[in-house]
Amino acid sequence: MKKLLLLLCSFCGILQADNLIKNGQFTEQNADGSIAHWKIWPAKLSKDAEVALDSTVSRSGGRSVRITNRNPWLYTRVDQLRIPCKPHTRYIASCWVKGKDIHTERRGGARMFIGPHGDLQYPITQFGPGLDSLKNQVPDPWTHDWKHYESNVFNSGDSRELGVTLYLNNAAGTVWFDNVEIYEYTPELKSVRLASRARQLIRNDIKEVRSLAPEMSPALERLEKEIADYRPAPRDPRKGMPFFAPQRKLGVLFSGYLRKKFPGQELIFSPVGDPLAPQSAFWIPAGQLPETITLRGLGNEPESFAVNVTNAAAEEKILEFQLSQNLNMTASLAVHVETDVLRIVDDALVKLKPAADGKYRLHIPAGMTRQLYFTAELKQPAAGMLELGNRTFRIELMPVRTVLPEKLPILSFSYAYLDYPHYMAKRFEATRAMMKTMHDNLVHPYQFHSPLPVFNENGDLCPEKMDWSRTDRHLAMKAQPASVMIVLPVKQDPHLTQTLGKDHGKPIVSGSPEWERRLILWIRELVRGFRERGIGYDRLYVNFCDEPSEKDVEYIVRAVRTVRKADPKLRTCNNYHYALSAKSIQKLGEVLDILDPELETLNPVMLKLLHNTGKELWVYHVQNRNYPADRLRNYFRMLKREGFTGYSYWCFADRSPDWEPSGSQSYSVVYSGEPEEWIPSKRSEAIKDGLEDYTLLWLLEKRNRELYQQLVSPQCELSRTEWRKQALAALDEPQKVN
Repeated sequence: MKKLLLLLCSFCGILQADNLIKNGQFTEQNADGSIAHWKIWPAKLSKDAEVALDSTVSRSGGRSVRITNRNPWLYTRVDQLRIPCKPHTRYIASCWVKGKDIHTERRGGARMFIGPHGDLQYPITQFGPGLDSLKNQVPDPWTHDWKHYESNVFNSGDSRELGVTLYLNNAAGTVWFDNVEIYEYTPELKSVRLASRARQLIRNDIKEVRSLAPEMSPALERLEKEIADYRPAPRDPRKGMPFFAPQRKLGVLFSGYLRKKFPGQELIFSPVGDPLAPQSAFWIPAGQLPETITLRGLGNEPESFAVNVTNAAAEEKILEFQLSQNLNMTASLAVHVETDVLRIVDDALVKLKPAADGKYRLHIPAGMTRQLYFTAELKQPAAGMLELGNRTFRIELMPVRTVLPEKLPILSFSYAYLDYPHYMAKRFEATRAMMKTMHDNLVHPYQFHSPLPVFNENGDLCPEKMDWSRTDRHLAMKAQPASVMIVLPVKQDPHLTQTLGKDHGKPIVSGSPEWERRLILWIRELVRGFRERGIGYDRLYVNFCDEPSEKDVEYIVRAVRTVRKADPKLRTCNNYHYALSAKSIQKLGEVLDILDPELETLNPVMLKLLHNTGKELWVYHVQNRNYPADRLRNYFRMLKREGFTGYSYWCFADRSPDWEPSGSQSYSVVYSGEPEEWIPSKRSEAIKDGLEDYTLLWLLEKRNRELYQQLVSPQCELSRTEWRKQALAALDEPQKVN
């Protein structure tokens, strides 16, 4: 057993543990000078690539492995395969990475990638600065000192071996890897890891308070020393901040500063310019709430505003507030949650419930700020009062004459696999209600949950044996009329065999005449079955491969041509990300009806390429709770300007819609509620608001094209509030009769 500083300096305490990685500190080398236990790929490196041991740069053992790409399109890596592991066991991995002049044009970068069965077929998990740059805005080129990266807790599944690669992909520059580790995630390790994370989160808060109140530095330094060996007690993450006792103490310290700044005040109410913008629990109040708050929007459009409430007292305070019943308004609390990258963000929007006397009561810890999030549907003009503590404000609801259409001019959906139990079994009605609120209008069954074909021993299709039950449940969950997108799992085994069966006991080869014959039969039966359910060509789409790589392009081209033979009226699409070159995107543009790039790949060069194809454009977005909700929402103005007609995201709720990233990072835009409810987030609100902004601009374009062009222009520097004000005013004017 090796005595190691567990997960490097990230954790406090030394435990006895076995690192699964051999030569993870790169101290060993072979007789020829190559890296012991690691293999460079490709075997013959490009003239613009270099991989070497570096004795001048390291974290601990005197050496690191250095990877250099002088071309931003290269993929260079070192692999360690056939690493023994226990099946069905939880592990955690980590590494240290340093980067210099990292430049990427395709959202690439450095990562540690772990695959199953001793190979690199697909990721069990992956992490590193290449993903960090997707979650956080970083400069380009990007230079950073040694940074510690840690995986989510992952399960080995039925694997008895793991495969690991360290790579620099689709990026130029130089990266160094060191202290590469994989450990079994034992209860002892879990305890140490959670304690380490807690201390780092507390340090982050101390750093933030120090930036707000530098004169508090002596007291903050004492608090930092106190938490050196802090171990957190069990907590309920749904309650939000403070998560830990030292954060509560930090709030008490900060409250003293606030009382000096705001003498004689305890609960301080402040306006919020953008309710979806991030809000820290530690904040210095700014501005005064107006006596009247006006919500203006399209008829039937839900509109929101927020109020920050800061407690300057030395102890917890209870805020009482009351809403006029005629406003039909909901009140929610923006609850802080922990993310996978050691951040705390106010993301969950927990609906508050009034007591029997009609009053709401909110507990606000000393020195902290709570954000109240109010929403009203603008069905008709109305006014009422909001009583916040000893303050009273007038609320006015003012819809314009133009009504939000029931059917939006943009398709929207989540890459959510709706057969997960927390959808179908536990929260069917809640899912349907939330998706309706979010304007979700397309059904996207998981590729093996669509009506799969059944062939007999002679290769004849048996339509009567095809199972449509899952698709029917998916359709029932969506607001009607919904569109449908089918993904064809017919690329290669095992998917190919599972879908098209075997030909007299022999596997079917992708692209063969038999493959084509069976695929055509299946496609035609799908069209017939959906027609029976009222879904025609205007609402039916076919996709071929989720996030294809370069090697998948020829398959997609072949599959599209086969679909054309089956039914030329079917519309085809594909969602792709940074892995595809411009040449491959052009090739897809020649055969597909719809191109669906990842949102973060869109830049002026990519947009020009897409427009030159002349094809319909959708976009999809991979986000998680680290992604700022206001930034997410503000993309929709660009999507309207650039002519995108579809938006999708990963995802509504994945396998882990948890409140804290304990086992794996969740990309869910909702949180699990009790007993059978979903709790929305600022990101789910951002998607809803963004789709409504898109629709507002679509309506404006038809009414006043000149103003529309002004408001969507990249040169327009108006805030969302201001450009919406102008658009709504134009839509409130009576239409001219020609």
